[in-house]
Amino acid sequence: SDIPLGHRTGSLQLALFARNYATVPDPTATLAQDFGLHGTQQGGDWGAMGWRSPETAAALQALLQGSASPAHAAALRRQVVATLGEELPVIPIAWYRLQVAVSPRLRHLVLDPLERSYHLDQLRWSAA
Repeated sequence: SDIPLGHRTGSLQLALFARNYATVPDPTATLAQDFGLHGTQQGGDWGAMGWRSPETAAALQALLQGSASPAHAAALRRQVVATLGEELPVIPIAWYRLQVAVSPRLRHLVLDPLERSYHLDQLRWSAA
C-alpha cells in the first residue's frame, strides 16, 4: 500500500483508513504497533506520523509486558487513552458511543463495551 510506504519515506501528507481498536477485548498490541516506539521511531505504518510521546510509549510497553498490577494497568490504560484523546496523533472522523437508557427499577445492569454480552441474566427488578 502507498500509505505505509509514504509513512516510511516521510512523503505521506494525508491518508484515510479504517482502524477499529474496539474489535478485540484488549487492543494493547495494536495500540503499541500504532503509537509505541519501534527503534528510534514512534508509530507504525498505520499509526501517527511525526508524533512523539515517550510517556505513552513507556505505558504501552509496560502494558505489553503484562507484569503491572490490575490497578497499575488500569492507570496506564487511562494515561494512554487520555494522551491519545488530548493530543490526537491521528484524527478520528467517526466513532461509536454506546448509549443506554435503563429504568431506575432495574438493578445489576452491567454494560459490556464490546457488546458481546448484555448480561440479561444478572438484571433484577428493584423492590418497589
